[in-house]
Amino acid sequence: MAAVDPGLPIISIRTLKVATQVQLIGRLTSLFGVLSLVLASVGLYGITAYNVGRRAGETRQLYGFNPYKPVTLLLPVIVFAGFGLVATLLPALWASTISPARALRTG
Repeated sequence: MAAVDPGLPIISIRTLKVATQVQLIGRLTSLFGVLSLVLASVGLYGITAYNVGRRAGETRQLYGFNPYKPVTLLLPVIVFAGFGLVATLLPALWASTISPARALRTG
């Protein structure tokens, strides 16, 4: 380093063994993070499946309701998609009417 630039400050010199240990710690931390994410996902799936299984008999108790009709499945999807579109489209259209210079001045 001194041959390249004698005025360059050397803050930290580490051996290859220390650098390898830092990489190992980083990889282990990432592995444990992914493992905890998988365990949390499996736990949430188990709880949801258990609750759905307990309540599966309640759908048959509704008079005149067939859960396998296409209208029964599509109507809630269409309604929620419509409300979601309106809920996102209206603020986006309103925000697009404001000039960027005005938004920067007030922000």
